[in-house]
Amino acid sequence: MSRPRTPHVVPQALSVHPDEKAYALCEMNYLTLDYKERRRWQFIYVIRDGNVAEWVRDMGPVSDAQELRVYSFWQDTVGQLMDEADNMRWKENTFQEMLQEYKGKSQLIPEFVAFTEEREKQLRNQSTFGPGFNRQRNEFIRRLA
Repeated sequence: MSRPRTPHVVPQALSVHPDEKAYALCEMNYLTLDYKERRRWQFIYVIRDGNVAEWVRDMGPVSDAQELRVYSFWQDTVGQLMDEADNMRWKENTFQEMLQEYKGKSQLIPEFVAFTEEREKQLRNQSTFGPGFNRQRNEFIRRLA
């Protein structure tokens, strides 16, 4: 299987050890060099001869999973980044469900809208009596607000 990039663009690492430090891990969908099919590729960036080098793994045909990037900035090992990528890939729906649940409980936006409407009424010196009756007082000077 041909790689998505050529070695003269990014230096290639032939192998990586799970205990060596890594800069980042990326999983992306690319065409092969012969442009015949799209495949999912995993890129791990490590140090080789004092330069950042790229290790590439073919993960098979393109899947429904989102492309992902995990950065460690030389703090985590290759094995830790691979575990984190697996967790992100397989628990993606769980994160989306948690995000939707948080959005449902959040009162920030409705409270902000209510605050903004009330502030506009104060600036226009408008009073509300019941659900359908508003009274505008004309003696109010807007510059004093």
